[in-house]
Amino acid sequence: MLRFDPGLVRLAFRRAREWFRDFVRFGRLIEPDDKLAQKVSNCKALRVALVCIAKDEDNYIDEWIEYHLKMGVDEIFIYQNDWRASLKHKRNNVHLIEFDGSCRQLPAYNDFIVHRSDNFDFAIFIDVDEFICLVRDSNIKTFLSNYVGYGAIGLNWRLFGDNGLSSVQDGDYSLVRRFTRCGKKLNRHIKTILNLHAIDREEVRFVSPHHLNIAEKGHFTVSVDKRYFIADPINRHFDYKIAWINHYQSKTIEEFKTNKCSKGRCDCPRDSKEQNIQMKNFAIHNENDVVNTIARDFFVTAGQID
Repeated sequence: MLRFDPGLVRLAFRRAREWFRDFVRFGRLIEPDDKLAQKVSNCKALRVALVCIAKDEDNYIDEWIEYHLKMGVDEIFIYQNDWRASLKHKRNNVHLIEFDGSCRQLPAYNDFIVHRSDNFDFAIFIDVDEFICLVRDSNIKTFLSNYVGYGAIGLNWRLFGDNGLSSVQDGDYSLVRRFTRCGKKLNRHIKTILNLHAIDREEVRFVSPHHLNIAEKGHFTVSVDKRYFIADPINRHFDYKIAWINHYQSKTIEEFKTNKCSKGRCDCPRDSKEQNIQMKNFAIHNENDVVNTIARDFFVTAGQID
């Protein structure tokens, strides 16, 4: 005989209510939280942190750092996973943190929120093969000034392919210069820029490399056009006039084999099936439909870093 469990009934009711809420709000424009916006506006100037966890990225890390510093990021926090970065330039605003072990991506992000985020207004959480691409604005702080009343912003991926290249040529590992062909449409997966004034640092946590549990705390992650989407790693409200993330996952097939497949995923245990990255993933993400040079042109024309 089945035993009635009031707790399970309450849980099922709550989940159904959340689903209905998401269904009703899906795609709607979200009004900003005026109190949250005022908190951010009280700051003299926006301060933005960039956070990643990385392993064996010596060929790519310097370009990624320089690109985002040129975009206006104030400080960069690199969690080194079983690897020690060899940077060409030592900068006081680039922090290297030893963070070894298996399945460490979410703990790294959460460590930043709890222990290192006090002096910042926004934090960007992306990987070294991901570059923010601003279409409407040329500076990350100008872009973020439009979202001070929102808990987080979800930026969609745009997958870039191999440009017909099969290997690295003449030692040139630049991602933004070599790869200028991408998918015609944005990818539905997002990465998060978090408004740090919207959270309780002891409670909010990342639940995947893409998103965190901010909806449970009364705030929303919005698309770049300020529309509501269900609190998960997926956003289907594409906007091509504001911003996205260039995702250079494939690179050349040589690099995919030697760099991506050999490392595996850092958000899964090393002995799990999900940890392995297989060659079939190269074809899935190798999109070369159209030419897009926004990131390359920005990087070439942006001024020197102070």
